[in-house]
Amino acid sequence: MPDSSAIAGIKRILSSVSWVCLLWIGLDAGTTLVAIPAIFSTPGLERPDAVRAASSVFAAFDRAQMLMLILLLVTVRFSGHARRLLIPLLAVTLLVLAQSIWLLPELSVRADQIASGVTPPASAAHGIYSTLELCKIALLGFLILLERRIRRE
Repeated sequence: MPDSSAIAGIKRILSSVSWVCLLWIGLDAGTTLVAIPAIFSTPGLERPDAVRAASSVFAAFDRAQMLMLILLLVTVRFSGHARRLLIPLLAVTLLVLAQSIWLLPELSVRADQIASGVTPPASAAHGIYSTLELCKIALLGFLILLERRIRRE
């Protein structure tokens, strides 16, 4: 049976927002900065096939991101600092929901059009999605800093 200090350590880790934020930032960076560029730079991979592959990656990333959001919500709730972390947490939640409910479906339709050889009309959706990604990463970093500041008080 684990001793009480080990249990206390596990509770402390599980109630820490920082590890969730760091994991999420890594997931985000791995997807948007490594996987997607690698797909589009693969020699011999035609653009329609690359778009299909990227669309699949983003569908999986969206599911993973929803799990990360749930994990973050639970962790913040049990951190003991939910009120002080509420505004950045709500901002992250709104960004994720905007990406998932509004932007990804629109980008998926565009990807399907490109994959079928149709050039879709101009859209700001990709730029907005990318901007929200950067904002989300910044907010996750801010949550880490805010939690560290709160814990020092």
